[in-house]
Amino acid sequence: MKDRLPPSAVETEQAVIGCCLNTPVESIPEAQTVLTDNSFYDHRNKLLWETVTGMSPDTVNIISIRQNLSDRDLLDKIGGLPFLLACQ
Repeated sequence: MKDRLPPSAVETEQAVIGCCLNTPVESIPEAQTVLTDNSFYDHRNKLLWETVTGMSPDTVNIISIRQNLSDRDLLDKIGGLPFLLACQ
């Protein structure tokens, strides 16, 4: 049983992040009531979630997230701008 992977739903994780990107002021605080960093299995989604929740919701947008990730040398680790845009 130790060889089993934990359950994951990468597309669902991206959908949650997409909601937070589209309506950050409303969605981020609501999502934070039930989700933590450990709720995300895919490392790219986990990095995005950590970034989004580390920012003030009223400043969250593709440009600010891209800059934040780029400043921390993490943009390439998530797959760059194409991955970020795919979550939107």
